[in-house]
Parts: sequence; C-alpha cells; structure tokens
Amino acid sequence: MTLKEQILQATDYGKDIIVRLYPESAECFGTNKKFRMREEKTASTSLKLVESKGGVTYWAVNDWGNNGEKGLNAIDLYAQYYNITFAHACQLLANEYGIDTSLKKD
Repeated sequence: MTLKEQILQATDYGKDIIVRLYPESAECFGTNKKFRMREEKTASTSLKLVESKGGVTYWAVNDWGNNGEKGLNAIDLYAQYYNITFAHACQLLANEYGIDTSLKKD
C-alpha cells in the first residue's frame, strides 16, 4: 500500500483532513450541499466519494469557483492550503497519523 493510500485510509478517505481545513464541509459529505473554501457569495465547492483508476477510494474536492478545479484529494488540498509540496504534505500527515514512513528491507 502506498503512503498516499495509507493516509487516505487512516483519515476516512481524507474526510478528517478536509473537515479540519474547512469545518463547514462536515455537513456536506454524502450530500449535494456545497461549502466555501474562500470568501465568496455562494458556496461553490462540492465533495464526491470516488475510486481512482488505481483503485484508491477518496473524497474528491471539486472547487467550481476556482477555475473549475476538480478531483483534489485531501492530501492535494492540504498541500495547497499550506503552500507545500505533495511529498512534504504526505510526510507531515504520516507523522500526525502515526504512519511509518521508514524504508523496510525484505
């Protein structure tokens, strides 16, 4: 299992991360309700549980108010929110959720 998959599994497919960054999103999971990721008149961000071609299930964030940015997973969102790389976001989240990132020899 990849580090990305481990993080998403440990965070309810990324839901825990999304809610921490955007508390308003908590009532939007599994509904058609939208939430705000920025100051805007009408909420424009939606959530959808998807499975990638590689078989990874995650909550996809579709931000229709930001040039139609679609399909971000919670790690992408975390990296964007803190303006860090995806790799750095993975390391920080792995540490936070107690996921071992050390290389193991067979």
